[in-house]
Amino acid sequence: SDVHLGAELVPHARPEAERWLNESPKVDRVLCGMLAHYREHRRGERPWRLVIAGDFIDFIGMAIQPNEESGFPLQRNEEERHHGLGSRPGHTVYKLKAVAERHHAVFEALAQFILQGHSVVLVPGNHDVDFHWKVVRAAFVEEVVKHLPRRAQRAAARLSIEFSPWFFYVENLLYVEHGHLFDPVCAHAHPLLPVSPSDPQHIGWSAADVLLRYVSRPTRGVGTEGHEAFSMLGYIRLALDMGIAGCLRLAWRFGRASVRLVSDSFDHMGEGAIHLKRRGRRRLRRFARKRKMDLARLEALMGLHAEPSHTRVASVMQTLMLDRVGLTLGVIMTCAVLPTLRLPWLVLLGCWSLVIAIGKLLSLWTAR
Repeated sequence: SDVHLGAELVPHARPEAERWLNESPKVDRVLCGMLAHYREHRRGERPWRLVIAGDFIDFIGMAIQPNEESGFPLQRNEEERHHGLGSRPGHTVYKLKAVAERHHAVFEALAQFILQGHSVVLVPGNHDVDFHWKVVRAAFVEEVVKHLPRRAQRAAARLSIEFSPWFFYVENLLYVEHGHLFDPVCAHAHPLLPVSPSDPQHIGWSAADVLLRYVSRPTRGVGTEGHEAFSMLGYIRLALDMGIAGCLRLAWRFGRASVRLVSDSFDHMGEGAIHLKRRGRRRLRRFARKRKMDLARLEALMGLHAEPSHTRVASVMQTLMLDRVGLTLGVIMTCAVLPTLRLPWLVLLGCWSLVIAIGKLLSLWTAR
C-alpha cells in the first residue's frame, strides 16, 4: 500500500518540480525488483496474487494540466484551472496516462508478472479512490497489457487484474482494507459511492484531499504527508520562515480551503446527499449479492467507519484548527482590551476565566 505513484507530478502547483522529473525514481527500481523476485519464485506450483492495498496511484496529489498538443479534450472549471486537473473521469484518465508514462517500468513489470500466470488485485485508498470510475479502471488495464506481445496474452492478462471497490476478502483467511474510512479527515461518505452530492460526475473530496490540493501542494516546505504532518505550531513556524508575503499566501490558501470545506459540509445536508445515500444503499445490496455476503454484516462493518469531517461545519472547524485560532485570538484580544477598562482585578480574573471556559466548550463541541 501507499506507493503513491505520481505524487511527484506537481508542476502546475510548483513549477520548480519540473527538474525532479529528470531523475529516475527509486520507487520504480524497488517495485520492479520485488515483482521480478515473486514472478520467478513461486511457493510450490501455485501462482501469487498481489493485493495492492490502496494509494497505488496518487490521483489527488497530482497537480498537472493537459498538454494542449496532446489533443486530449478536457473541460475545466475555474478551480481546476487554478489547482490542476480534478477528479472527473476524463481528468483522472489523463492523470493515469501521465503516471504510466512517468513510471512505465512499473507497468511493464506488472505486465510481466501477470504474464507468468500471477494476478493483481487493487483495493482503493483515499488517494486513488478515482478507480471508482469504470473508464479509469479500463485505462489502467490497457496501460498494463500494452506491454504484452500478443492479443491472446492481452485477453488473458485482463482477467488477471481485479478491482475491489471497498476491500479484499477471503473467507477464514484474509481481510484487506486501506483504512482511510476509519479516519474522519480522510473518509468518504460512502465506501461504494465516493462521489460529490452536488456533482455525481466528480469524486467527493475528503477534508485531507482539499487541504492537500489547496494548501500542501502549492506550499514549499510541506511534504507529501501534507496537512496531517503539521500541528498549529508547525504552521506558525512555517509561516514565519516564509516571510510576510509567504505568510499572506499561506493564509489565503487556508482561507480558500476553509470556504471550500464549509461549502461541502452544506452540500452534505441537502437533497443531493439524501439521494446519494439512497443510491449507496442500493449499491451496497448489489455488492452483497454479487459477493454472496451477508448484508447485515456489511452494514455492521460500515457502522465502524468514522463520520467524514467535511460533512459537518463543526468538524471542519476542528480539522482546520479554526477553533484553536479563534480561542487564541480571543484570549489575546481579551488580555489586551480588559486592562484598559480599569475594572477591579477580580472582575478581570472572572472575564479571563470566562473566555477560557468558552474556548474549552468550543473545543469540546467541535470534537464531538
